[in-house]
Amino acid sequence: MAAHASLAAPPATAVDVFLDDIPPGRRITAVVLIDPAGRSHAAEIMTPITRERARGGGLRPTIGIGVTGGTSSGIKPSISLGLHATGGTVDHSRALRARVPIPDPAAFLRTAARWRIGVDFIDVTGEARHLSFPVAPRQSRASNARNS
Repeated sequence: MAAHASLAAPPATAVDVFLDDIPPGRRITAVVLIDPAGRSHAAEIMTPITRERARGGGLRPTIGIGVTGGTSSGIKPSISLGLHATGGTVDHSRALRARVPIPDPAAFLRTAARWRIGVDFIDVTGEARHLSFPVAPRQSRASNARNS
């Protein structure tokens, strides 16, 4: 799972937090921003996002050979060319967008590197867990999480 945050569109009175690549079976229960003084700002809106992406498959050329006709009309050979659709797979990924109101958007912009994103969730075994991420621009798919 990876996380990043950015100031919401104007009027910028909130921060949008995005969680990408949420593993199957993980249920997000809370998202908070933790400011440099250690105060938590809870998300008011959490919107789950499900993405589907087709992989593999494609078109494969095929050649058909046939014969039509009979004894009275004669035999007529035929050749056909076509494209055969082959099967592929569909990848499903889960993400979440959370809107966190903050009292001072200008202070967030000045000190964003010192803020953290806190994520509470229930894992596949039913156990409550917590992850903490630095507030950073969107990065690669590699997780930048730290268990706490």
